[in-house]
Amino acid sequence: MYKTYLFQQEEFVKDDFVKQLLTLLPMERKEKALRYRNLIDRNNCVISYIMLKIALKECFGITKFTMKYDENGKPYLLEYPDIFFSISHCVYGCVVAVADELIGVDIQNVIPFSYNVAERVCCSEELNVLTNSRNQTIDFIRMWTIKESYLKMIGEGIVGDLKSVNTLEMSSSSTEIVFSKNIIIVVCRKK
Repeated sequence: MYKTYLFQQEEFVKDDFVKQLLTLLPMERKEKALRYRNLIDRNNCVISYIMLKIALKECFGITKFTMKYDENGKPYLLEYPDIFFSISHCVYGCVVAVADELIGVDIQNVIPFSYNVAERVCCSEELNVLTNSRNQTIDFIRMWTIKESYLKMIGEGIVGDLKSVNTLEMSSSSTEIVFSKNIIIVVCRKK
């Protein structure tokens, strides 16, 4: 079982509201949020944590938890080792996924395609698909987002070898993709 939560109303978020939400965060999360220089990233850090709290309460009845990080930086719930979550945010919104199985989620805003970037992160089969694609921008962002959500799921994050994740070989039963006008969201689950 898993559930995702999406927030896309950034333009309606006022600084006073985020300051109030900040008071609801544990000290470690407050410090993390305040380290962001960009206001949108800071707000998204705060909002996504509140979303996680709501998701854990709605899906699992969890009202108190301690978030810790493993050696690769993957967050987990100290008191609930069988409950999994993933958080992501970009310029256009935040997404949180909670599950009773390994899960990774990523949200990316659609940006123009760059072959130089693709060469650094895509395997040869993916580069071939991109070379022949009618919509390189969407195809590349989809590949990138699948890679990032998969690496989050397995606990490596983007420090893992992006070229080693061939998105063309991934099962559609364990990868779900949502397109919107300016974002792509991917959820990867361990089946």
